[in-house]
Amino acid sequence: MKKTRTTRSEHPVPTTDHDPRDAASPSRRPWTARRVVVSAVRLALLAAVLFYVVRALVAGFGAVDWSAFRPDAWWLTAGGAAMLASVAAVSLATAANIRALTTTPTPWPVLVSAVAVARMGRYVPGKVLAVAGVPLLLKPFGCNVVGVTAAVLLNSALNVLTGLLVAAPLLVLSPPVRAYVPAGWLWTAIIMAAMLAMLHPAVNGPVFGFLFRKLRKPPPTGSMRLRDYVAPSLWLLVQWATLGAGMWCIGRGLDGTFSPSHGWVCVSTAALAVTVGFLALFAPGGLGVREAIFLVVFTPLLDVERASLLAVGMRVMTLVTEMFAAVVGAVVLRRAKRNNRC
Repeated sequence: MKKTRTTRSEHPVPTTDHDPRDAASPSRRPWTARRVVVSAVRLALLAAVLFYVVRALVAGFGAVDWSAFRPDAWWLTAGGAAMLASVAAVSLATAANIRALTTTPTPWPVLVSAVAVARMGRYVPGKVLAVAGVPLLLKPFGCNVVGVTAAVLLNSALNVLTGLLVAAPLLVLSPPVRAYVPAGWLWTAIIMAAMLAMLHPAVNGPVFGFLFRKLRKPPPTGSMRLRDYVAPSLWLLVQWATLGAGMWCIGRGLDGTFSPSHGWVCVSTAALAVTVGFLALFAPGGLGVREAIFLVVFTPLLDVERASLLAVGMRVMTLVTEMFAAVVGAVVLRRAKRNNRC
């Protein structure tokens, strides 16, 4: 009996590994009226924040005595090293979550590198690529896309939770922050309660089920146990500590009179600025939002010119360290693919 050859077009094989780019890429979605309105609101919010920040920075830089400005390169280098350690810590936290929710024994350097590269997706409006980028980068290594995506989402909730926990003293003790955010402790408590609920399998299970049905994928089969949160939480606390240390070093590098007593303020402010910048989906990379928080906190403590220098210095150093980490991560991923280490 002669066998007939079936073509791919005659019997299409349904794929089970949906490409997250189909859902994550805004250019592939039709421009509906709702999407136009949402985009317009985001642009309006971003423009309003940038108007306030740019106006304040222009005033601050105009008051700087540039003839006497002598930045300390050693302190700035120390600040960059501390902020690079912060990127490594948050990448290790996400990698620990991925290890807990997936069964593929992917090497730690590959996981950390994928997270470091995907972090550049935070500079895309909506920040979707910061989440979708990790499973896309790890897919060639045999990692389960569903498990990796769930791990990144859980780590985002844990990041917000620890960030607000570290920022809580600033929201309670800082008069300038209380003036701008009345009952800040209450909003912090509400968001922290929501994030804690999100971490529980009884809550994130149905949420993930709904989300992955939209992505045409089965929900993750595994779940995070209580002990699985310990290592990521500790790494995230290290992230905030090193980020605050980096901010203090940058402040000392830009101004030799920067006081050691500002150390705890730097840690809490850095955590608050990064967390609120992440939650502000309209601001790519928290652009404008972080700087506004830095100005609100440090202008009363220092003055407008030194606070402006610190805000801009933090933005520049953040870009430099994250780009450096992304480049190193891309090199590691490329070599790992070439050597077939996974």
